[in-house]
Amino acid sequence: ASTTTSPGSQFLFLGPGSGSSGQSELLSLPSLSPANCSPPVHPKSGIHAYVATFTQDGPLLCGGYHSSSYQTECHLLANSGVWLGTPPMQNMQTKRGYSAAIQFGLGWWVTGGTNGADLATTELWYNHTWHDHIDLPQPVHGHCLVKINASHALLTGGYTGGYSAATYLYNENTGFV
Repeated sequence: ASTTTSPGSQFLFLGPGSGSSGQSELLSLPSLSPANCSPPVHPKSGIHAYVATFTQDGPLLCGGYHSSSYQTECHLLANSGVWLGTPPMQNMQTKRGYSAAIQFGLGWWVTGGTNGADLATTELWYNHTWHDHIDLPQPVHGHCLVKINASHALLTGGYTGGYSAATYLYNENTGFV
């Protein structure tokens, strides 16, 4: 499952995960008690290993693993309470699960992951379109990516054929160090 908070809201969205039958949860903040509504069931029951962000149109979930296959599809839980899939949502360019993502620079940066092989590729979602972005220093999945400030991010850990202790600092102007 993936979590995201709605900017300016008092809710935490917990997306569907393995064994959830496609059901998401909405919790009130700061109490973490169940909200008075239930999001509709995700169209792909059993989806997991996706990345998620909150958009002005609602929570957006992309990629992941479903029915023994890595995914490129994105699904948006529209403010009207309906899941929108592909189309009208655009697919990511690469099938990927177990990625990491942050809001960064021009948009939403989705990094690494696996499609059966570890990935070094990244994609940037902005203007409702996926764009190729800078490659990671090494292919990795299950890693952590943290936005430090407007121009820096920290990438650490993950799995690269074995557990990785590697840590990298990313700067928009100079890349990874």
